Amino acid sequence: MSITIELVSEIHTQIPSSIYPALPLAANDIRLITIQAKGNGDNPDSLSCSLHVSSLDDSTPYHALSYTWGPATVQEADDRPATSITCNGHAILITHNLWTALLRIRDNPELASKRFWIDAISINQTDDAERSRQVQLMASIYSSASCVLIWLGEEDDHTVKALRLIHHLTTIDARHLARLTPQSISQSPLSRDRGGGDDDDDDNDDILHDPTSWDAVRTLFRRNYFCRSWIIQEVVLARSATVLCGRQTTSWTHLESVSHFLSTTSWSSHFSSTSLLRDTTPGACHHNVPTILKANKASRNRLEGNNNYASALAHALVRTRHFRATDPRDKVYALFGLVGLDGGSPVRDRRRLRPLYGDEVTVESVYVAAAVQILEDTDDLFLLYCVEGDKFRDAALPSWVPDWRCDKALGLRVTGYRRFDASGGLPRTLVIRESCRVLEMRALKIDVVRVAAETKHEIYFGAPFPTLMKILMGEDPRVDEGVLNAVWRSLVTNTGGDPPQCPIDERYKGAFVHWITERLDAISKGLKGGEDAQVAAMIAYFRRLSQSMPPAPGMEDYNTAFSHGLHLRLFETSGGFIGLGSECLQMNDSIWIVPGSRVPLIFRKKGPSHHRLVGGAYVHGVMQGEAVKSSNVKTHEWETLSVE
Repeated sequence: MSITIELVSEIHTQIPSSIYPALPLAANDIRLITIQAKGNGDNPDSLSCSLHVSSLDDSTPYHALSYTWGPATVQEADDRPATSITCNGHAILITHNLWTALLRIRDNPELASKRFWIDAISINQTDDAERSRQVQLMASIYSSASCVLIWLGEEDDHTVKALRLIHHLTTIDARHLARLTPQSISQSPLSRDRGGGDDDDDDNDDILHDPTSWDAVRTLFRRNYFCRSWIIQEVVLARSATVLCGRQTTSWTHLESVSHFLSTTSWSSHFSSTSLLRDTTPGACHHNVPTILKANKASRNRLEGNNNYASALAHALVRTRHFRATDPRDKVYALFGLVGLDGGSPVRDRRRLRPLYGDEVTVESVYVAAAVQILEDTDDLFLLYCVEGDKFRDAALPSWVPDWRCDKALGLRVTGYRRFDASGGLPRTLVIRESCRVLEMRALKIDVVRVAAETKHEIYFGAPFPTLMKILMGEDPRVDEGVLNAVWRSLVTNTGGDPPQCPIDERYKGAFVHWITERLDAISKGLKGGEDAQVAAMIAYFRRLSQSMPPAPGMEDYNTAFSHGLHLRLFETSGGFIGLGSECLQMNDSIWIVPGSRVPLIFRKKGPSHHRLVGGAYVHGVMQGEAVKSSNVKTHEWETLSVE
């Protein structure tokens, strides 16, 4: 299983125990920090601050700092020594990134006089009981702040250029933006003739067509801030948010606007690759994060008044699973404030959803408790679609509990799954046996996996795909129209476009034909013998087919839809169904329709009476309840599965 945890220095903060007892907190109290002005003759790197108690009930104006405890960028070492500052007359140690943030705040005329709430200093991090109480107040703390100040870290050589392009993109109308593609940049004279742009050049056309400006934006979105779990509620709950990067400032709404453009166009695959732009430093780009947070804010706004917290929590966990947390329990706790689980009415009778710390509270127990509570308080099985097999889960967890430590973009990547109704609206029949960590459910077996193709990740990054070719063609150098239709639609869960449409527009078939022809051309150069002949036959077939199918939309648009979920693989069943499921699926895994589940579920038999869940699936031809509505389905064909 791949698990990523935020890397930070061993010393987060070291604050003398004498500070906090002198500043006790009542039920709704917080501690605020005021940074003292630099005196004449003071060392410019020295910092002094005062810490005092305030009540959220008093409406005292303050700012809340949103930042990452560890290094600001992937290039920075995570072992920088902690830095000493003075607080209430005591020397305390804070992380380097927080120290640089405090210096910039002190030296900024608009911020220097503000009071700040900063978690590393305002909370006694060594007191588990206080930490739990303050975590329950986090939603109120950030929503009550006059402004949330987002600290991205010190500026670098790319920052000014990145913010200049971001600002300019927010001024361009949608029609012009639609013409702005990676291909148009790479083909521009500026791209071919200039190695880089001039930072002082105000020519907007140069900004748009200078590849180094786009590299700079990518570098900005690769900062560690954008993958920290706690920023989710910190940003979503903010009344207003200002971004500070060194001395440079911008609006969070500008980042949201550009993020949406980059995430929903062919730029997404370019920004996700380390080989297509000039910035080849390894590491993920988080250009979609502001868009994800905006979706969470919209979800929270819809939640207000209907008390459907459990569904909102499940969706938030899925959207944000690639975010990181020093403490893996915070992958769940950090979202409670988004859905009203901050001490309000939804949490009062739900003991499983109280943020607790201490050695006796294991990560597994937190994840199991959250899963049970979500299943109890919803009437669907959405949570089960988030499971992706043993490769992405710790062995200590039941197969039906998602392991939120895994930061991969898992599942079918279909937000909400509401476009599907594989169980035909049948009500859920679920028994939760919490003590033995087993689920019991009625299910209808529709088929068994016969062939599992290469993963989408392998195909996307240029590996040969002979098994997929075999599914497409069999032994015949001609592709059956029905199989072709099922394959190209299944690979993108029959969804594409902005906004997403299901079923996907028929015109994408032409885009697929051009897309697969190009990939077959690329892999044919490294093949020999019979394998090469098979590929050549397939290339010839698709080239003939492409002559009658102009790529409108283009193959880049199909590639964008294809890239939305890469930890999946195409499969074919014994009965001829074609579908898409977890890369963990294997031959002989079984496909089931389960009442309350909008998508078919894949199970693997373990012993005579138990199964393990592999994940959700798209199965072409059964996604709208066709399997349960068939006159061939008899009552006795439904079985009771025990899932462990």
